[in-house]
Parts: sequence; structure tokens; C-alpha cells
Amino acid sequence: MVPVILAIAFFAVATFAVIRLPFLHPLQLWSVPWAVSTSLFAMHLLPYRPLSSSTALLIAGCTACFAAGLVVAARKHAPARPPRWEVMTGADDARASIETAARLAVALTAVGLTLFLGELTARYGLRDAIINSPRVRLDLAAGTASLTIKYLYAGYAAAALCGLAAALAGAPARRVWLGLGVLVVLSQYFTTGRSNIVLAALVFAVAEGLARRRGPSPRLLLAGATTLAVFVLMVFTIGGAIIGKTLANNPLGDVASPLTEHRLLRPFALPYQYASAPLPALERQVAAAASTEDAYGCATFSTVCRIGAYAGLDVRPEPLIRPFTKAPLPWNTYTALDLPLIDGGPVFALAFFTLIGWLAGVLWQHAREGMALSVVLYAIYSSALLYSVIQNNFFAPHVVGACLLAALLLWTGRLVRRRHTTNPHGIGRARLLGGS
Repeated sequence: MVPVILAIAFFAVATFAVIRLPFLHPLQLWSVPWAVSTSLFAMHLLPYRPLSSSTALLIAGCTACFAAGLVVAARKHAPARPPRWEVMTGADDARASIETAARLAVALTAVGLTLFLGELTARYGLRDAIINSPRVRLDLAAGTASLTIKYLYAGYAAAALCGLAAALAGAPARRVWLGLGVLVVLSQYFTTGRSNIVLAALVFAVAEGLARRRGPSPRLLLAGATTLAVFVLMVFTIGGAIIGKTLANNPLGDVASPLTEHRLLRPFALPYQYASAPLPALERQVAAAASTEDAYGCATFSTVCRIGAYAGLDVRPEPLIRPFTKAPLPWNTYTALDLPLIDGGPVFALAFFTLIGWLAGVLWQHAREGMALSVVLYAIYSSALLYSVIQNNFFAPHVVGACLLAALLLWTGRLVRRRHTTNPHGIGRARLLGGS
């Protein structure tokens, strides 16, 4: 009964957010995936352990705190004037600087991908590098190619910048930026994480949709949601078949359930597990956290603590790749709630998501006002909001790295355009045209 009540509550919040709030509002990006996941879990198509009332209250409480943070941001950081998108990015110079930044991001992605594939080919051969063989995936998880795989950072930044450039460009150029965005998204396949393809696509779509500042019609929204669902299924089924992650070689294939016993439903077994398994995994994490010592920030900020440990500080970073739960359904993602829960328990988790809500709200307000950097940062962080039902990516290295890189590229693009529009004697174009 608890999962059903939780699913109904999230469905109500998601319905309110979609109907009453602007398109791509943070509450939509948070509540819709949670509504889908809790609804699937409530169907109980796999033999999951029950969800306790305490875990359900923790999920509801963190969602309420996230919403409270959004409310605070809306009151404290609401624009004092109408959106000024046209003023800030509609001018030719501003649009050109954004396009310059996007070109640089695409080029960095291409160079990084080339180096990454070159390293894998030298180690394993071209075939294994292209199809992401089990040996390649295991070695990458163990730290192989840890430098060149960072092209993922450039890929996320490029997806956001291409989406922004496409929204501002005219018809011919728009098609070019859309095409480049699609190529950047598809390039994430080689990172071996199928979720990276989906999340990069969402970053691209959020940046483009937010920059256009026009919400889709209900019919277009339904078509987009259907297309997204089909895309996700294709990534996890066809992509899984390519890299060898299928039901036949997964422990789920040996579990008795409606999804594995009926031939027509078998293709949906793994996608169903990906969408719903983090909830029962969180149930186990809640029980484990109650009897273990707090990590004091070394779960959420594991990379920082790892650097501190190398420097000789007395810290114990939590592993970036989480351990698996036990059979019969082993799983190793625990929703976004697990890291703050490990760091300081339920109270810390509530405070953490209040802060996350406030940060998302501030970015949202500035993006709506028309600040190009805020649009790009919001698009990148939207991937963490949309993925919050799977795992905590709010301070993940690839998200933080992509944000920093995108900011640097926007600054570089602006600097390049400023030099381009200034004559050798330092006289600006405005002065040459008689401006002040």
C-alpha cells in the first residue's frame, strides 16, 4: 500500500507541475521521473522487497524540501524586469560568441573522442573499442583511460551549447546546430554508459527548449514524451544488445516474474528494472545508514575527499561506483538520496535537497531572464534533476566539469568576438559606426 500512496502523491505533484508551471521548470524535471519510477515500482512486476513507511517519508520529505528551496529562490531571485533574452543574446555579436563557444566545445569533444578511441584501439583492438566489449567495460570501470574518457565533460558542454546555438540561429544554421548536437549526443555511446547518451540528449533538448522560451503545445509535448520514451527503450535494448548487456546474461533472466515469463514482455524487463530498482535499493541503504558511521561529506564530495586523502588528510572517501545489493536482484544505484543519507543521515538529506532546490531555482530564474551562462548551466544540471530517481549526480565530476568547461568556453567565445569586432587601433565597432 505504501508504494501505491507514494506513486499517487508523485503523480499529483507531477500533474500540477506540468499544468501550472512554465515548461522545463525544476519541479517538473524532478517530479515527472519520480512519478514514473514510483508508479512502475508500485506495479510490483519484480520480486522487490517492500518499501517501508520510513523510506517513503524520506523520499516525500526530500521532495518537499526541494520544492521549498525552489519557493525561496523564486521569492528572493525573481527578475525585477521582463525577460531580456533578446537584449542579451539576440544581437549578432552575442549570438556569434555563443556559436564560437559551441564550435570550440564540438571540436574538443571530437579531439577527446579521437584520443579515447585511439587509446582503446591500441590496448584492445578496433573491434573491442567500437563495440565496448566486456573486457573494455570492466577495465574502464577500474580506471583505464581515465584521462581521455574525460571527453564526456566536453560532450555535455557541447550538447548544451549546441542546443542554445540552435535555438538562436536562423533556419539554415539551425539545422546544422541540431545535427552537431545529435552527433555529440551519439558520441557518448563510447563511454560504455548508456545513460550518458540519454542524459546528453536531455541536456541538448533542455537548452534548446529553454532558449526558445516557448513551451510546446499539448500535442507536441505528448509527441515529444513518446519520442523520448521510445529513444530510451532503444538505447537500453538495442544498445544493450550491442555491448552484451541483455536479459540472457543478466541475473534478472533467472528470476520468476511476469516480465521474464511472458515472451512479449521480456524486452521490457531490463528497462523496467533500470527505472524501478533504485527504490528497493534505497530501502536497503536506509537500513544500512542507520547502523553505520556518517561519512561527513565524503560520499557527496567523494572526489574532493579522495584528493584530500592523497594529500595526507585523515578522510575516507566513499567509492564513486557504489557496491551492489545482494541477490536475487543485485543493483548499485540508490536514487539521489543515498549520498547525503550516508553523509549525515535523514536530517542532512533534507537540508541537502533544500539547498539543491534553491540552487536549481536560482539558475532557473536567471535562465528565464535570458542569461546565456545560466541557460547552459541549468541545461547541464537538468541531467542531475532528471536522473535523481536513479543516482546522485549533483556534484558528480562530469557534471561539475562540464559546467566549468562550458563557462570557460562562453567566456572564450565572448573574448574572441570582442577582439574580432575591434580594429587594430582598439576602436570598437560601435564608435566606428558613430555610437558612444
